[in-house]
Amino acid sequence: MKNKIKGFWVYVYIILSICVTVIALHFDGKPDNKKIKPSHAPIIEGYPRHIIERYKSSAINLTFQRTFKRPNRDSIEPQYVRVEKTKLWKPGTTVTVSFKGGSADLHKKIADIAKEWTKYGNLKLDFGFDPKTQKYRKWDSTNIDYHNHNIRISFDQKGYWSVVGNESINPKLVKAWEASMNFEGFTEYLPKNYYITVLHEFGHALGFHHAHFDSIGDCDNEFDWDKVYKIYKKKYDWDPPQVNFNVRILPKSADLKHIKDDPRSIMRYFFPPSVFKKGKNSKCYTPRNITLSEGDKMGMAEALYSIPDSTPVELKRR
Repeated sequence: MKNKIKGFWVYVYIILSICVTVIALHFDGKPDNKKIKPSHAPIIEGYPRHIIERYKSSAINLTFQRTFKRPNRDSIEPQYVRVEKTKLWKPGTTVTVSFKGGSADLHKKIADIAKEWTKYGNLKLDFGFDPKTQKYRKWDSTNIDYHNHNIRISFDQKGYWSVVGNESINPKLVKAWEASMNFEGFTEYLPKNYYITVLHEFGHALGFHHAHFDSIGDCDNEFDWDKVYKIYKKKYDWDPPQVNFNVRILPKSADLKHIKDDPRSIMRYFFPPSVFKKGKNSKCYTPRNITLSEGDKMGMAEALYSIPDSTPVELKRR
């Protein structure tokens, strides 16, 4: 009897060993390529409704009235509008950045990506990293200080967005205890294309508008707006005014600074061919952009935050 029991447990042991071996071979420590395969997903983002309402109600800058009345084609200047001069930080400034929520590891990832912009212009980003604690600067809802929290990042609001340039310290638009930039869900799950989103949103925070806002080619007339409204309503629950605010082009303004068009700009929305009347044949259709273009770099170095003339040429062009 004892031998039968012993034989039974030996049999169980062998079966379990085989099962463990099979499982180990299946989960061999190698990542699932299907799960980590790079994805150049489109950057779809825009201002939340409370920011739009403040623009509308306070008339902070009449440029933003564009979204509630379609501009005439003749109002667009024969170059490309990318920045508004009054929204730029002073060249040479150190812009302070802080976080609400998220781990130090996440903060580091964002900081490292964002600093790519500052390689090409006379501006610095200070994330308040403390070597002793290995942590980054934080803010919360009790914050009343703009000085140490020029850009305030959150992760708990809807969507990916950032106000433009120094609007983050404009109390008429964003209070000191409110976020000026948001990355929804980054604390729960970091998207595969997060680096694109971070570069794009920090482009806004440094003063860039969306590149498609300013096309002399009149991209407004290239869109099938019925499709655009339907897609944004279905995917993001945006009503037409919210779509207009985030997608329609900018009208003429003395405050606008012009930079040559750059289809490869990280600041250009990716729109699927289906939203254009002519699909991929539209002059306004461009592939997805995944990194800073040469135009972005030169815009930063020459149009936004010029590097002093005394700086070596190779440093200016790096």
